Amino acid sequence: MGDDDTLLGRATDVCILLPEDGGDGQSYTVVTLVRSKRVDWRVRWEFFAKVSVLRAGAWDDDVVRATAPIELPARCRGDTTWNRVLLVQGKLYVLGMQSHAILVLDLASMAASFINLPDGVRHEQDGDLDLFRSNDAGLNLIHVNGFQARLWRRGGDDHDHDDGDGMAAGNWVLVDDIGVRRVFDHLTKVGGKMNIGGLVGVIKVGDDCDFMFLCVDGDVLYMDIRRKMVKKIFEASPKRGGVLPVIHPLTMVWWPPIFPVLE
Repeated sequence: MGDDDTLLGRATDVCILLPEDGGDGQSYTVVTLVRSKRVDWRVRWEFFAKVSVLRAGAWDDDVVRATAPIELPARCRGDTTWNRVLLVQGKLYVLGMQSHAILVLDLASMAASFINLPDGVRHEQDGDLDLFRSNDAGLNLIHVNGFQARLWRRGGDDHDHDDGDGMAAGNWVLVDDIGVRRVFDHLTKVGGKMNIGGLVGVIKVGDDCDFMFLCVDGDVLYMDIRRKMVKKIFEASPKRGGVLPVIHPLTMVWWPPIFPVLE
């Protein structure tokens, strides 16, 4: 950093990750992503990442790793939040607003790379994109545009570059194209009421895209993608405005659950 370097702004995002193998229920990985906007003879965006581990409520000082500051490629710049993350086989995939690309952070080596989104796809507003994993641990993407939901699967290696700018090739393949309006017809047939005049946003997608949660005019809907069925599970509150609710799907391994006896 030169003497004439000026910090114009900084933003921090924190991700709390559970172990992919389930773990012991007492250890968590905390990833802190810091973006900064700087100017010397030009304006540039940088980021660095720090990984910490929390064990049984205490920080493990022996497990702290960080990257050096890395300049963001032009297709991955912006001042808005990185609001979609996915952990797949030790790699954290991060998607930010107003971005054409995905940040990839290898949590073991702390190496960072970037991959392009499919042609014509951009993260314009919260709810139009989400990342999900498939059963073969591949990276997948859903893009909601109007009343169309397109599912993309990516092949290839994260470090295969195609443009000389630190960006990996997209190698995205379109695997499904869902007409959301047609799926909503099922809700009407079973007696549900649905106003589909507003925007459709994706809140969360399940593994292998078996299901997803959608938001329409503030109402939350559960969509069974394979059976093309929809069920309304939450009625909108006028006070929420256009803010998407937060949902974290949880799969119960044992059913019925056994809860500990309270003393």
